[in-house]
Parts: sequence; C-alpha cells; structure tokens
Amino acid sequence: QTMFRDEFNNLKQNIGDFISINSFFSTTTISALALSFADDGSGHPLVESVLFEIEIDTTNMAKPFANI
Repeated sequence: QTMFRDEFNNLKQNIGDFISINSFFSTTTISALALSFADDGSGHPLVESVLFEIEIDTTNMAKPFANI
C-alpha cells in the first residue's frame, strides 16, 4: 500500500514497539494482490510504497485477530 512518509518514518523509528496510525492496512494472503496494493508511489513525493509481511503466533491468545 502507500503511506505518507512521516507515518512510514514513525514506523521505522518504533520497530518492536506498539504503533498507532491514522489509516488501515490493506491485507491479503495472496502475494500478487499484496504487490498490487503496494502500488508505485514514485509519482508522489510525500508517499512511500510499502509491503509488510506480518507473522502471527497463533498460539498466543493475548491479542485477538481474525481472518476477515
């Protein structure tokens, strides 16, 4: 997906910590679709194209998640 540079820089500065952002992450289990979400932000100087791979420990029930 694309993110504003300031939000992306905030993520990079807080690796391993909790984060708060003002938008939703686009998610999918299909890698080709994820790449299309990442777009090409080269035409937008205030935007970064990003692709996150999130690993979830399904044995840890402390934080809820669901396939929606």
